[in-house]
Amino acid sequence: MLEAAPLAEKVTSFIVPAIPYLLKKGGEEVFAGASRKVGADTLEWAKTIWEKLVSRSGPKSNEKEAAITEAATEVANSPSDEDAQAMLRFQIKKLLTDNPQVSSEIEKLLHQAKTSSTQTEIHIGGVHISGSTVSQTNGDIVGGDKTVGNK
Repeated sequence: MLEAAPLAEKVTSFIVPAIPYLLKKGGEEVFAGASRKVGADTLEWAKTIWEKLVSRSGPKSNEKEAAITEAATEVANSPSDEDAQAMLRFQIKKLLTDNPQVSSEIEKLLHQAKTSSTQTEIHIGGVHISGSTVSQTNGDIVGGDKTVGNK
């Protein structure tokens, strides 16, 4: 299991592009923009991870949720501000340090998200890309450094 600080770094990097969507600022245009920027699947994973971060119960958890949400709002207002991102990362680290179960759940989700994003398929014109395999409409399959020929 990752320590809280490196996990907080990974989580922050993963969710920052989706913050406006996660905070529900701007409606459908924000979803469309975030979806184009990071992909719909990644956006859904970011939402799942975000919900784990901010859906705790109890007085201390509510304080941490509020601190994370406030830091995320600063990131949404100034997306390139490294200090705002550092504050978000710090608040996430505090939550992960204080709650090993949440930390474990988020680490698993992040791993699943990274794994699923590497299995993306892309179709452009007559070319189909799936993982490391590229196939063309003529049936040739190109993988790695060689052409395999017809399927």
